[in-house]
Amino acid sequence: MKLTRVGVDLAKNVFQVHGVDRAGRCVWKRQLKRAEWLRVLTEPVEPGCEIGLEACGGAHHWGRELRARGLVAEYGLVAPKQFSALRQAIPGWLEDAENGLTTAFRALLNGLWEELLSLVQCVEDLDTQIKVIAQTHPDVKRLQRSIPLFNECT
Repeated sequence: MKLTRVGVDLAKNVFQVHGVDRAGRCVWKRQLKRAEWLRVLTEPVEPGCEIGLEACGGAHHWGRELRARGLVAEYGLVAPKQFSALRQAIPGWLEDAENGLTTAFRALLNGLWEELLSLVQCVEDLDTQIKVIAQTHPDVKRLQRSIPLFNECT
């Protein structure tokens, strides 16, 4: 069984892959993990196989991978959901000279990274100011005192 056309639904971690033979019959449906899908796909395809990818940010990266040999997803980098993980990922992306980021995109990402760090610092400064006010302002201190619940007032 050799595939002549393949459709790929890209996602962050699990891809849906659908392949047809020369007669257009569906002969291959797979749900593949991100780390394995490209390797698994290359086995059943014929030379010159047409591969259609979902139009999304990651499609550019996978298109380049399939021809061989934007946003970070275009380079195969997936942003983590948690902010703390993102804070660890971006410096690694910027330092990795082998990840395919263009010089222009690397400069853009670095600028966005510096802006994000500046905003984080602003939020931390405001949090500190709020804590100082909460500890020193008489009205805020009064509001923070324990107020009996309605049921306890009877």
